[in-house]
Amino acid sequence: MKKCIVSLLLTLCLVFGLSCYAFADSSGALYDYEGLLSADEADDISAALEYISSKYDMTVAILTVSSLGGKTAEEYADDFYDENDLGVGDDRDGLILLVSMAERQWYISTSGYAIYAFPDLYLDDIGESITPYLSDGDCAGAFDAFIENCDYYLDDSSDDNYDYSDEDFYYVPDGRESSGPRIIWVPIAIGIGLIIALIVMSILKRGMKSVDMQTAAADYIVGGSFSLSESRDIFLYTTVTKTPKPKDDDDDDYGGFGAGGNFSSTHMSGGGSIHGGRGGSF
Repeated sequence: MKKCIVSLLLTLCLVFGLSCYAFADSSGALYDYEGLLSADEADDISAALEYISSKYDMTVAILTVSSLGGKTAEEYADDFYDENDLGVGDDRDGLILLVSMAERQWYISTSGYAIYAFPDLYLDDIGESITPYLSDGDCAGAFDAFIENCDYYLDDSSDDNYDYSDEDFYYVPDGRESSGPRIIWVPIAIGIGLIIALIVMSILKRGMKSVDMQTAAADYIVGGSFSLSESRDIFLYTTVTKTPKPKDDDDDDYGGFGAGGNFSSTHMSGGGSIHGGRGGSF
């Protein structure tokens, strides 16, 4: 009997441990399939990913592969993110850094709130910071730089105080509803305005009791008071209407948006999800 109880407890502990691992893996993880990191480096990077993911409540992950298998870096990163159900919340907030050694390419795929937090300008800056490390074969340095930049930009975007909606790409500043006058003051203001207008009109009306309305404009002109001595045409001004020339836009039909007025180009993955992202070579 005791052995059964001990076995049951061990089984429960194992299930609980695996559940905790799965939960942690969904919020931020290291997928070093190419084995680019040593055991100690992998532990440090994994801990850093878990920390930043928990800090900002979104997935921050890194993926290394030997080859893209015929896909583009964008397709591979987007599909891996979607197929592994990465991301936090209904909008699947998060981002993943892909590094492929055969093609020597990197790509950062963003989803949900991360599309807003990491516009193209920020992603390009992150790419410039990690590329020298990747070129030198220092993957641990590249991943540290990636995590540090993510922390920097996420902390910066959290100060913007915007409510995010992935459905319509619309943002409303926090406290906007309470920043103006309360609704109860609207009818009060209208009533006060009407009362003041009635008082003014009454005063003006009293001063015009001795005046009778005339049917023709000529009745208001004193006879012989108008004399036209000179007549000429004078050009006063001209109106010029300008139409701006449409600019070429290489971005797709899905548009984009970003933090601090910067633009995030977006696209649809093979699984039908909206992603942002940038990539490059090393």
